[in-house]
Amino acid sequence: VAAVYHIRRRARRAPPPCLDSVAAKQLLAQVDLVCFDCDGVLWYGDEAIAGAADCISAVLRAGKRAVFMTNNSSESRATLLKKFHRLGFTDVTADMIYSSGYATALYLRDRVPKGTRVFAVGADGLVDELRAVGLEVEGGCTYARGKANKTVAETCEELRQLDDTRVSTVVTGFNAFFNYFTLSRAARILQRPGTHFIATNDDRVSPKPGGDAPLMLP
Repeated sequence: VAAVYHIRRRARRAPPPCLDSVAAKQLLAQVDLVCFDCDGVLWYGDEAIAGAADCISAVLRAGKRAVFMTNNSSESRATLLKKFHRLGFTDVTADMIYSSGYATALYLRDRVPKGTRVFAVGADGLVDELRAVGLEVEGGCTYARGKANKTVAETCEELRQLDDTRVSTVVTGFNAFFNYFTLSRAARILQRPGTHFIATNDDRVSPKPGGDAPLMLP
């Protein structure tokens, strides 16, 4: 009930007021669709928030639609669905999940010029969503790991040899392996007039057990 009543919950804030069964039924009677945030509302890190799964089940039993929205682009919807089920949210299906990575992919699907590529300074889940709609993508965590520990001189030399004229779009999101090379390549591409730049979210920190963690965005 608290998750329905309060769209965003953080552990450091006072908990939202709880509704009794009568008030909850009155609230649900007024809506057809309930939108849930995920991080800090349904789970905290890799632990489900107590009562969240029961709340979702109650919403669906009442004949209401539910969708789950997150501005965390690091995981694909397929990976998020596995997390939902692992944490006990077994009523959730893939078509209920909307992430900022998925929204970015849908937005760019008809906007990226044909024959051009996307460079993603983000996680592999973001790359998966972009590729799922037919975009040609380079980047992600796997790519960034392969570019780690390069010196400035090595970075400059490799960038000098790269042909990025077909890269029309730079997309950024959370990337645990963000490094100097990926930043330098993205910055070089963005200096070209007409290049599209999309940031999947503008969070500075992410709520984690033990305290907020910085998001590595360029």
